[in-house]
Amino acid sequence: MSNKEDLILEEYKLYVGTAEKVSDRRHSTNSYFLTINSVVLGLSGYFIASGMKAMYIAIPVIGLLISILWFEMICNYRRLNKAKFDVIHEIEKRLPISLFKMEQDILERSKYRKLSKIENCVPLVFLIFYLAILAFTLSAYIKL
Repeated sequence: MSNKEDLILEEYKLYVGTAEKVSDRRHSTNSYFLTINSVVLGLSGYFIASGMKAMYIAIPVIGLLISILWFEMICNYRRLNKAKFDVIHEIEKRLPISLFKMEQDILERSKYRKLSKIENCVPLVFLIFYLAILAFTLSAYIKL
């Protein structure tokens, strides 16, 4: 290999490492938001049990905002990963074999569903749940 080819290979390895780090950060972010939602739901149970009516509306509103932020974070990570893999595919054109491109082509021919599409469902489930709580709470207040 020439010095130029060695340099391209080293840059490729480094860049693949950055893509892996983005995936790790994405996983940590999902864990964080799942934990936050668990705390919010736990607090809502506590406030209901203790009769703190002022929190009946605040908790689902907070949960809605957290779920929207979580959904947006997933979308941003998906865009970042796509950009990184587009760069990786471009670098692979200069290498003897394009492993990531081959993997992508195989997955596109199968019934593979992108994980980011599936993981988008989790904050949407929380969002719907918080909307239902908010609607129920508001309807109870209106009846009073």
